[in-house]
Amino acid sequence: MTAPDYSLFGDKVFRSVRHIPGQSLTYLRNPKVATKSIELSLWAAFDPESAPQNPHAAKETPFLRNHKGISASAMESLRNSEFFSVVRNPYSRFLSGYLNKVSHRGPWQHRTSVRFGVEGMPAPSLEDFLRIVKAADQRSMDPHFRPQHLNLMHGLISLDFMGHLEEMDAVRAYLLRHGMVLQSNNLNATGVGATQATSKLSAEAIDLIQDIYSADFEIYGYSKDHQEVRPVRPIKSVPRNREALDRYLTKKK
Repeated sequence: MTAPDYSLFGDKVFRSVRHIPGQSLTYLRNPKVATKSIELSLWAAFDPESAPQNPHAAKETPFLRNHKGISASAMESLRNSEFFSVVRNPYSRFLSGYLNKVSHRGPWQHRTSVRFGVEGMPAPSLEDFLRIVKAADQRSMDPHFRPQHLNLMHGLISLDFMGHLEEMDAVRAYLLRHGMVLQSNNLNATGVGATQATSKLSAEAIDLIQDIYSADFEIYGYSKDHQEVRPVRPIKSVPRNREALDRYLTKKK
């Protein structure tokens, strides 16, 4: 597939990057895929005493949040680190996002409705919400529902390691090789797994998810058979290349 034009995303591209200067890893955040656990793992390896239960709620963090004006040593640390992330079956990821952000907590979250331009509307059904997502501009879409390959800047940033949520032992082993312990954080967990994804999705919902997230199924090795939750093929590899990232960082500084 042709890489998207990430320049259209502006500085939002960098919002996926989680790097603590001095660490050997850089995590690309992919919402609804164990992000709290992984960010907590990196933070705890850096400073276990200050690591909060919910890193997303912290006002001050050790992570670089904007590449503009950062020191040369911090930029060098970022460029020399290994980049990694974790992906999830598109069916269960969407369902988890819908339950967490739209239907699970009574009135659906204000931020989510604003991001999709439907503020003030009653919480939509799963199928109606899928139609809203399909019609949305992916550049400004809530990252909890944006296709994962866009969250992870496929074609711009090559990853040294990509894990699957369904196979977290491999992620745990990867972090251990870098001296980090995978922390557990289940805040706001919806408990969506294989059986929920199979039982809660209608035929229409399945068709819409396949359409919206077609590239994610292809790139990350998932079957479009909604009963096959675990990956069935290897992730399509991208050679390690920092040239595209360097051009982006230089252009935006």
